[in-house]
Amino acid sequence: MASNPAIASLLQSKRRVGRVAELGSLGGFARMFDSVTTKEMVRFLIPTALGCLSYVLATLAARFISSVPRHIYIARLAFLALFILLIWILYLPSTAIAFSGSRERYYAMGGDTRGMGAFYGMHTTWIWCILALLKRPKTRHENAA
Repeated sequence: MASNPAIASLLQSKRRVGRVAELGSLGGFARMFDSVTTKEMVRFLIPTALGCLSYVLATLAARFISSVPRHIYIARLAFLALFILLIWILYLPSTAIAFSGSRERYYAMGGDTRGMGAFYGMHTTWIWCILALLKRPKTRHENAA
């Protein structure tokens, strides 16, 4: 028997997750369409889409402000940083509940996966920051003929 009471209660429980794990090789496939997994996939895709939207909005706002390529580059970075900061401040705390409270309590409740999709989806916003940094304006060199 397990020495940790939370693990011992999970081993004795009749939860669906334990029964799916007993299916063997089909267990992973069945678990893929579990309601918790589906919710977490959606929670992962929401910040991913918000990151993409923030990149597009930052680019449009930067082009609206100036037509000079260097100013567009700097404004895009500033707007993107602002939008992503707002997403991290407003969206993540309301959805990623897996990192609050004691670990044993959430493990016993089966809540150790709740909020993980949103948390890892928030890290996809770094891709848009890297893309914005890589989109530097090209410098034109005049040939002295």
